[in-house]
Amino acid sequence: MLSYVLAVEAGYADTLYHCKLHAADVMHRLTAVLKRSGIAEALSESPTETLSMLLAAAIHDYKHPRVSNQFLVHNEDPMALQFNDQAVAENYALRETRTLVRQPEYDFPSVLLQDDSQKDGWKKLAGMMQTTVLATDMSRHF
Repeated sequence: MLSYVLAVEAGYADTLYHCKLHAADVMHRLTAVLKRSGIAEALSESPTETLSMLLAAAIHDYKHPRVSNQFLVHNEDPMALQFNDQAVAENYALRETRTLVRQPEYDFPSVLLQDDSQKDGWKKLAGMMQTTVLATDMSRHF
């Protein structure tokens, strides 16, 4: 899993905002919220949910295009067209990190989920990560 996390970190540009420090900050704040609110304790029986939230925090701006979704859509950027003008940067981050995890050196799910339910476990984890990352699309906040 460390190799996956390091690869995700490398996918963040050295910019002022959508950078690896931002991803680390989001993960840290999420951890604080989970612990202080008691949610972490409530989720202690469901490590997949906790892991999905932390991974979503890490990947939510992976390879961010450095412009807003609105800008990409307005300018008919190929990335916007690829994702039908919907949560463009978020869908891109999800696609790229799912592509990454399919490479043998980054395939942490096969190590963490070694029983017969591995495929179902990964689908559940990936689905929860998707829901969480898509919720970071600012157009859904206002």
